[in-house]
Amino acid sequence: MKRTLIVIALAMALMLVFAAPAFAKYAGYSNTTQYVPWAEAYSLASQNPDAALMDAGPHAGYATTTIKCAVCHSVHRGGNTLLNEGSACAYCHTNAYYGGGAVASDLISWSGAGPHASRCTNTDCHGGPHGVGASAYAGPSSRLLTSAADTKLDAVVAANEAVDAGLVVDLGTWDATTRALATGALCSRDGCHDDSNFAVVSAGATSTVDTGGAITAAVTGHRVIAAATTTWNADSSFPTNKTNITIAYAGVDYCNSCHDLSDDNNGGKAAFPHSINGVVDSAVGADGTWRPAVWLTAGAFAGDTRYAVGPYNQYTGDGTTVAGSAGSSILDGTCLKCHRGSASTGVGFDY
Repeated sequence: MKRTLIVIALAMALMLVFAAPAFAKYAGYSNTTQYVPWAEAYSLASQNPDAALMDAGPHAGYATTTIKCAVCHSVHRGGNTLLNEGSACAYCHTNAYYGGGAVASDLISWSGAGPHASRCTNTDCHGGPHGVGASAYAGPSSRLLTSAADTKLDAVVAANEAVDAGLVVDLGTWDATTRALATGALCSRDGCHDDSNFAVVSAGATSTVDTGGAITAAVTGHRVIAAATTTWNADSSFPTNKTNITIAYAGVDYCNSCHDLSDDNNGGKAAFPHSINGVVDSAVGADGTWRPAVWLTAGAFAGDTRYAVGPYNQYTGDGTTVAGSAGSSILDGTCLKCHRGSASTGVGFDY
């Protein structure tokens, strides 16, 4: 009898051991957790047959063995319409209290409505959260940039490659060049800021803007990627006797090199392009009570103290200054912060 009981006990123990996986929880499970952080989902699915699809991020590349739905949705603990609480985008893309740090590059500040906030999935800037409506190119699509900018993107890529024989743009990757051109094309596409050329990485690259409007000739713009060098005009291609000089004392690598307002509400990350109303950047005097002009700061020279410049309507029709305004986007300080090396060198002194 005793031997029989021992055998039965062992059999029951084995049953529990083999049955356990059917009820197992993933390692990070908590009864207070509503969603699976993306980093954890990526790790969990790394050994699955469809693991390569995880590199497409949570917004595309769904298969039977990938783990993506639970990052944004919770079947029995969901917020509104089974989505995570708060904003569906802000859960991952900000350091908001409900975010949980699911994505490393927190980009969006929801401190104020601004011109660009809360427009994540209406196809103005981004495709839908599941990849539908995103760019046909893998690089921009990895950031869910809308396919509505693809036509403009094709045009600006061709324009930049045309003036730089060594430039070959790979839209299948999200490198610095693709980021600069895709952002510029997105912002300047038809129906948005279509009176300007933002997508310039090659000096002299031009694009047609303001179709049907007052600007009839193709225009260029400030390069979005350019190193600070001491050899400007070394080949004397510009009609001046100034050669091998420094014209910029700080390089640029993206739009926010010039539009450099930071947001203390979002860990000091760049405020461009997702919010501007209510942005606090205490280092440059933005306290959240007024709207700085297009994310710009001004300074007397590279390395000097900078300050946030004020709203667009600083000046009235008769040229007087609006009371309380700190400046505007046309202030020389927005250029001097790069094009002067000190209080006595650079533009106006050396060239």
